[in-house]
Amino acid sequence: MAVGFGLLFTPIVAFAQTNDDGSGGHKLSDLLWAVGPFVVLGILFWLFFIRGIRKQQASSPVVKRHQEYMVRHEQHMERMEQLHERIAKALEKDRP
Repeated sequence: MAVGFGLLFTPIVAFAQTNDDGSGGHKLSDLLWAVGPFVVLGILFWLFFIRGIRKQQASSPVVKRHQEYMVRHEQHMERMEQLHERIAKALEKDRP
């Protein structure tokens, strides 16, 4: 991986070494050369690390078990709400 980063940033280092004329250059290009490698690293980090974690979590048996539990819990809560509504209606009918 270190070799890959070295190959990726070799042109940037070469450009920095040959640009020693002290003429100031363009501010925008200097900003792009300064921020560009961090943007590339951020994108690579997101692509490999975050997406890998998401795929692993989606196929994990623990996550599937939790999702099944949540579905059962929602069904149970809906049944309880229906029962409570029936009880409330029955109590309202019994009132004088």
